[in-house]
Amino acid sequence: MQGLEEWVDECHTARVNANVSHPSFKGTLPGELTIQDGRLQFQGGEVSVEMPLSGLVIETSGNYHEHFFLRHPSAEGWLVITSDPAIVRELSTATTDTARQINAASTARVSMGRRLYVAGALALAILAGCVALLFALKSPLAGMVTAKLPVSWEIKFGNQAYEQLAAQGKVTEDPKWRTRLDPVVARLKTAVTNAGYDFQFHVMEAKELNAFAIPGGHIVVYTGLLEAVERPEELAGVLAHEMAHVIRRHSLRNVVESAGLGLMVQTLFGDATGLAAVATGSSRWLLQQKFSRDTEREADDVGWDYLVEAKINPRGLIDFFGKMRKEIGKDPTAAAVDGSLSVLSTHPATPERIAHLEKKWKGLADKKEFVKIEEE
Repeated sequence: MQGLEEWVDECHTARVNANVSHPSFKGTLPGELTIQDGRLQFQGGEVSVEMPLSGLVIETSGNYHEHFFLRHPSAEGWLVITSDPAIVRELSTATTDTARQINAASTARVSMGRRLYVAGALALAILAGCVALLFALKSPLAGMVTAKLPVSWEIKFGNQAYEQLAAQGKVTEDPKWRTRLDPVVARLKTAVTNAGYDFQFHVMEAKELNAFAIPGGHIVVYTGLLEAVERPEELAGVLAHEMAHVIRRHSLRNVVESAGLGLMVQTLFGDATGLAAVATGSSRWLLQQKFSRDTEREADDVGWDYLVEAKINPRGLIDFFGKMRKEIGKDPTAAAVDGSLSVLSTHPATPERIAHLEKKWKGLADKKEFVKIEEE
């Protein structure tokens, strides 16, 4: 029967898992490691190794110096390996020499931990910087991808998007609307002959004052807008602006940018399948797409040139924007409540834009050469 003194001694002795290696066999053998009577004792199956604590050499390895290698000159060739913190605590108080070596290992472990922490923080900072840079380059990258896409791809996508919208059953060929729209379209098309797009104009039954462009050349006009314009020149101004969005590929660029960085990079390297999948589901989004201030100004300038080239008084665009702003001034909540002024939500006619167009009007040399558009 075990004596009390032996039982107490065993309770205060750490028994930890360890491995041992020796040139006489391959690999390592598992076993248990203890410290008793000033000696380090390893027992694994038929292998038994003892090392005095006095003169014990302690080395560490691992990212955090968590692996301890124990060797002694008296046990030549034998190496005891453990990562158990219990034996480390025992060695830290066993002798002055083992305490010194354990303290040195602990210092190295803390130092390595700090270095890894700093390296990790630096890596995260670099990653965050790269992500921020990618987002900063998102718009230029979208421009590069858009320029790379052939017009034939754009037209195919536009046809699919329009078919999805037309399936809603709101497209109308009512002569009442076509007689208002067609003379303006016929006049505008004389100024846009080499753009690479076969423009098609459609009317949809909806009360909103809205018109929008689909990549590839489809222009959709709501009946609410056709009712609101008082002169064909106002309608011509809106349509010329939308045609400019198509020719400058603003709508397509919006679709590309909405696809995300991953698909943009993928498309840039020649694989447009992912972008095509996203674009196919973008038809409803095209109704609410918004453009940047610079994009809107470019569409104003390009559309203005089309109007002048077609001998249509560009003053109609200014008058239409001014009228819409007056309506918003009467009831600022109108657009938010029923969407009746949605053209100002998607293409906001800011005072700066109107002032820019007024300046162009003042700088126009010949204001008398315009042709009056007659409805059919």
